[in-house]
Amino acid sequence: MTPTLDRNGIIEALEALDEELRKRDRRTHIYVFGGACVSLSFDRNRVTGDIDVHVREDHGAVQDAILKIARQREWPTTWMNEQGTQKLPRTADTRAKVLYQSPHLVVTGASPEHIIAMKMRAGRDIDWQDIERVAKLSGVESADELERIHAVVFPEEEIPRRSRTRLREWRRREG
Repeated sequence: MTPTLDRNGIIEALEALDEELRKRDRRTHIYVFGGACVSLSFDRNRVTGDIDVHVREDHGAVQDAILKIARQREWPTTWMNEQGTQKLPRTADTRAKVLYQSPHLVVTGASPEHIIAMKMRAGRDIDWQDIERVAKLSGVESADELERIHAVVFPEEEIPRRSRTRLREWRRREG
């Protein structure tokens, strides 16, 4: 059964991960991006079915803990996964903030700029809902600003066609 994780559910899942790491006497750092990051940082009502992460330390212990939690809760083994890491920007996210911290787990979340740029890369309807929410809360008001953010975070990549279409719609709303 795929979980339906809102902000409270994500925090509960992180607490379960922390507990499993405590039992193993391990400490790790993970970087959260995607819908879970939007939920934790910007929109507590945002729901997701998984938590996209980049495991920065002690990968094996984290994977073991994820699998154990999946079995206990009857969740898919991908409830927390690194499948999106190949789409992470090469530029460092120097504005990532700590979203959760305990003795065994530190979770940083993607900065608004990185969320916006990564969501522009994906370009789905849910991604644009997230972009609009994050942009509004971050003071980003124009399509030009969104383009600049993408260019800084992904300097060698063009904005995908589906997002260019959305940017044109954004411009029409501005005018």
